[in-house]
Amino acid sequence: MVSGLVADREREYREGPLVGRKHTAVTAVCGKIEAELAELPRAEQQDYLASYGLAESGLERLISATCSLQGLIAQPSLRKLYGA
Repeated sequence: MVSGLVADREREYREGPLVGRKHTAVTAVCGKIEAELAELPRAEQQDYLASYGLAESGLERLISATCSLQGLIAQPSLRKLYGA
C-alpha cells in the first residue's frame, strides 16, 4: 500500500540521516499521486486519497511541516491559498 511506503520513507529519514537535527521536518511526497490528484475535481480528491490510505495530500503535509518549522499554524485558508 502506498501510504505504508510513504510512512516508511518518512520514518527512514527521521530515524536516519536527519535524526536529531534542529529545525528540520520530514514529509514524503509521491509525485504520481500528487499529479493524479491535481487532475481530479475537488469533490473527488478526498476519496482518491482515502483509496491510498492517506488523510492529506503531500502538498498539505508539506505546508503543515513548513508552517510548523516557522512556528505558525497551517490554517485551512492558507491551504486554500496554495491550492491544497
